[in-house]
Amino acid sequence: MLTIKEMRSLLGLTQAEFGAKYNIPTRTIEDWERRARTPPQYVLELLGRCVLEDSAKMITGRDEIMAPDNEEIRGTNAEPGQKAIETILLDGKEDSFGIYQINRDGAGREYLYESTALLQKLKHKADGADYDLIYVSSLSETEIHSETEALDMIYERFNLDLPEDFRGHSLSVSDVVLMNREGKTKAWYVDSIGFTELPEFVQERQDVVNLSRKEESKVADVAAARNPPQGKREQQKPHRRR
Repeated sequence: MLTIKEMRSLLGLTQAEFGAKYNIPTRTIEDWERRARTPPQYVLELLGRCVLEDSAKMITGRDEIMAPDNEEIRGTNAEPGQKAIETILLDGKEDSFGIYQINRDGAGREYLYESTALLQKLKHKADGADYDLIYVSSLSETEIHSETEALDMIYERFNLDLPEDFRGHSLSVSDVVLMNREGKTKAWYVDSIGFTELPEFVQERQDVVNLSRKEESKVADVAAARNPPQGKREQQKPHRRR
């Protein structure tokens, strides 16, 4: 779940602008961000939904985009704001983690639940493009002093005490945990015993996000061509011969 500061960053707003937009006193936002006060859970959830919707509108310029008749582009906006959230996870300054699970409709289904030992034996490779980002949360509220402690905490939480808003399956072999701590982003494969670092996974996800942005731009260009501003529509009308 995004923090208040991450929500502001997503929209590019100051504390005063964010407060005015969502009718929240600026002092309250200041207190939330410096952790002098903690916003209620339902407030965070409602704000998060509003921010994601507003972020999607900023990206597309409209509430919905009419996708062109191109199978390679259709469906890139199925989850508005998801790529923006992943960008914060990959490049943000807040300590956070994300859980990735294999998309069962893609090539990754061939190595679902396989250990790294079996991956090597079968000449498979865990590829970031085969995964979906399932969950993102902050690490800043926990007192963790090492990567091992953080990974163990995440594994225990997502097996014994699943968050109510978590929609994936319990953390299992072949899942990937990506952590952004102190500006350094690393990824680990959930193995049959412990975790195995995946040095290439972060860049692979960066490539996925960048490709999605390009596809969104294509969709937006097509939508703009189909729905030009009123002034341009009038210019495009053919002149009648007198």
